[in-house]
Amino acid sequence: MAEQDIIQNLIFQLGQSQDDRLATELGGHFADIDEQTTTDLLHQTQAFAKFVNYYHDHPSTPVGDWSNFFPDAINIPDLLTSQDANTPAHLALLLAFLELYKQPQSVINHLTARHLDFYYQDVLRLTKQAAIADKVHVLLELKKNVSPTSIQPANLFSAGVDATNVEMLYAPTRETIINAAKVASLRSLFLDASGHGTVRYAPIANSADGLGGELPADNFKWSGFGNSQLPAAQIGLAIAAPVLRMKEGDRTVTISLQLSNMAANITNAALSKAFDLLLSSEKGWLKIDLVSPSLSSSNLLIFQFTVSAKEKAIIDYDSAIHGYAYSAQAPIAQILLRTDSLNIGYDDFRNVTIQSAQVTVAVSNITTLQLESDGGTLDAKKAFLPFGSQPTNGSRFLVGYPEALTKKLSEVSITVQWKNAPVNFSDYYKDYGVTLTNNSFQAIVTFQDGGNWTYNGQSNSLFNANNATEKRTLVFQPNTPSRSANITEGMEVYALSVADGFWAVNKAKKIVIRKSFLSTYQNAIPEPQTGFITFSLARDFLHNTYRQKYVENVLKFNKLGGTLVTLNEPYTPTIQSISLAYQAYSGLINIAAPSLADFANPDLQFFHITPGGQMREHGYQRQQVESQLHAGIGLEVPLLPSFNDRGELLIGFQQLNAGDSVSVLFQVAEGSANPDLSAATIRWFVLCDNYWRPLSRSEVVLDTTNQLLSSGIIQFVVPLVATTQNTILPSGLIWIKAAIPGQTTAVCQLINIVANAVEAKFIDQGNDSKHLLTALEPNKITKLQNGLAAIKTVQQPYASFDGKAIENDIAFNIRSSERLR
Repeated sequence: MAEQDIIQNLIFQLGQSQDDRLATELGGHFADIDEQTTTDLLHQTQAFAKFVNYYHDHPSTPVGDWSNFFPDAINIPDLLTSQDANTPAHLALLLAFLELYKQPQSVINHLTARHLDFYYQDVLRLTKQAAIADKVHVLLELKKNVSPTSIQPANLFSAGVDATNVEMLYAPTRETIINAAKVASLRSLFLDASGHGTVRYAPIANSADGLGGELPADNFKWSGFGNSQLPAAQIGLAIAAPVLRMKEGDRTVTISLQLSNMAANITNAALSKAFDLLLSSEKGWLKIDLVSPSLSSSNLLIFQFTVSAKEKAIIDYDSAIHGYAYSAQAPIAQILLRTDSLNIGYDDFRNVTIQSAQVTVAVSNITTLQLESDGGTLDAKKAFLPFGSQPTNGSRFLVGYPEALTKKLSEVSITVQWKNAPVNFSDYYKDYGVTLTNNSFQAIVTFQDGGNWTYNGQSNSLFNANNATEKRTLVFQPNTPSRSANITEGMEVYALSVADGFWAVNKAKKIVIRKSFLSTYQNAIPEPQTGFITFSLARDFLHNTYRQKYVENVLKFNKLGGTLVTLNEPYTPTIQSISLAYQAYSGLINIAAPSLADFANPDLQFFHITPGGQMREHGYQRQQVESQLHAGIGLEVPLLPSFNDRGELLIGFQQLNAGDSVSVLFQVAEGSANPDLSAATIRWFVLCDNYWRPLSRSEVVLDTTNQLLSSGIIQFVVPLVATTQNTILPSGLIWIKAAIPGQTTAVCQLINIVANAVEAKFIDQGNDSKHLLTALEPNKITKLQNGLAAIKTVQQPYASFDGKAIENDIAFNIRSSERLR
């Protein structure tokens, strides 16, 4: 026989309910002394009448029997059901007698029951159970701008009148404070252990699909702690860093995360399709394709990717454009764990922690520059004169690009295409009577970056040494070279400060010397201009010499004759095109062992992305972290948000403040819990600065739900440390969380969660005894008996419960017999 058939047969066997378990021998009418009915007595009378003589005229001579005075058997049913007034008088008297006979008959037939009662009640001294008053859950709402109100047991609720026209009253079982709090949001989270683990999330828990789908009217219940059918949640991490602010050009980004406690199966192959990466751009989130992070042997996880020049600018996070609730004023890179990966999942990262993080960028082909000369603003869209039409010693050319110069730079370079420049200046100026090379025309460069690097007073050749017509790229790096002896031509020059002078480097010979620039350059070094790279000419382009030399040649020709030497006109530096490139980095933030400076680190912020929002590490609980740092205790900061419980129920209360109390009704679908599981252990938390703080027994002051196995009220006292301005869940609400570490089906499914509930108990005022036979219907209670000025509405959305009428004879006998057994 199939297993389901066996179970079905067991269900239908006798003894499954208490009524089925009563032994027939214990029934009050199992053996009645007189079991005859009225019909039986009429049949008996008809039969007996045949044996009784009827005397009419003479007392000694019978004329027959009494059969004719009584109906035949076939007519007895008609006699008993007749509603006419034509029943013969003698039969009417007989029927009346038979009705009266039922009284002594009942007494006789109750003899066995009386004997059983005597045994149970007089001999064994068993008593019937008294009636139990039913209870109701009443929901109250205050009027606007009313202070919290206390509801006392003396504040009676009226449920109308019963069948005997006596008012039914219900009294609160305890004092309850009613305030303006309301349940504004219900959310649930479920940790699905299948596969590599998936975090599932319902932003609207009280719905069919967790996303707001309507529940069926005939089955209005939902899983408060989530289930495996919920949609997968978006979890991950995010980096906010000003260095990511990149308007244009070809952009390469490297995000380096130093990790620890790595799982063995986290390999480069498994990581290849484990994450999605998004950047905050002008048009919303820019998704980076084909992100393949690399993991080194030292557990350094590196995300390197490019953003082409065709893409929009990477800008500061803006909630109006990008959504979410990041507390950042910088561009953000989101790294999201994918839920469709077959090789890796949330469980693999459960114990992974992050030690430090850093971001570097390399941007090239930047052409939207701010260009200025001593004569004013320059237009880079056409050829321009960077040092003016008559450049002299000290003429300035300024290249501005605040995006780069406000960052900590590891390199910046400028590429220039000179227009109509000669190939070799030595040949071009050969008739000027001076010896010049392409390296003779230099400029002193000054600028400051957003860190501690000041590039001050360095001399750089403006043209390529071999061919001035080729593009010239000037590269500036904050090197700190070693010292040597002599400075030679062709060295690239670096400087730390004006006081230290400059350093010259001959790359070929690897010779480095220090020399005071004041002995080389007579003019003062200009101060760095904020946001600009300043080029100051170290010498002119011989425009004055050209005029002098031209006059000398003409005079010489007129005086001596011969061939007139024709000079090339001095070259006026003209830029055909210019572009900038730079490499920058963020400061390294120590996440697991931060210094106090890391709390206000402007270079980089580390965020966790949770299903309900985002939170910044080191942005909260500063006092706690500071105490750990002073004690030398490191922080265990997980790479991804931690979820330690199998299921979570998140309740958001509006108009509730820290220090308030709230009485919450949890209406459950009783009987929907899995009976094969042990009772669940529910832990309660409150959200404080994005961290969940456990609620103590003094803060969960009442729980009548039996661990959410029955409908009831839980009263919370919100601690003073609770906050409403959080980012991992919508702000403006007090959030309370219930968490179950084990099986979530060990608790009942939920029907509703409502604030400001009061439990009230029936007060017997001589009411109809049948009241307790059935539950009080919903919506019978709509008011207080005497009213309260602060109360706006009174609701009783659900039927009463726990009511029980006084025990009847049958129930008493069943209970007594089972107890004796």
